Amino acid sequence: MTNYILLFFLIVSISISTVPKKNIAVDGISSATNTEIPLNNGKKWKANKETTESIHKMVVITQAALNADKFEAEEVRSALKAELENLLKHCTMEGMPRVYLQKYQVGFTYRMHAIINHKSTLKEVLEYLETYSTYFE
Repeated sequence: MTNYILLFFLIVSISISTVPKKNIAVDGISSATNTEIPLNNGKKWKANKETTESIHKMVVITQAALNADKFEAEEVRSALKAELENLLKHCTMEGMPRVYLQKYQVGFTYRMHAIINHKSTLKEVLEYLETYSTYFE
């Protein structure tokens, strides 16, 4: 009986190892990081002043890098990360507005980490930052 069990597990092991594996590439700005943020009964969520100011500073940082002839991805990521930390430090939002801000931040963070020395990655970050005013006021 134990021989049959061992044979069964051997066959299952072989069949599993021969099934071709499908590699799925997910980059930093794929649909997997697309964040859906609903409005508050058709209205924008209320954000505190410091949060909105931090988002604006991130737009300025990203726009400056886009306008530059050359930029260093690590420097841009570092500046954006510092401003994000400032945002988190001074955010006083609570409840559902805070939940949706955190969801927005997840999408931003993925895009921020995807910045490379190519302007198209900066454009993705800028386009995402500009959606802030769609959801928050």
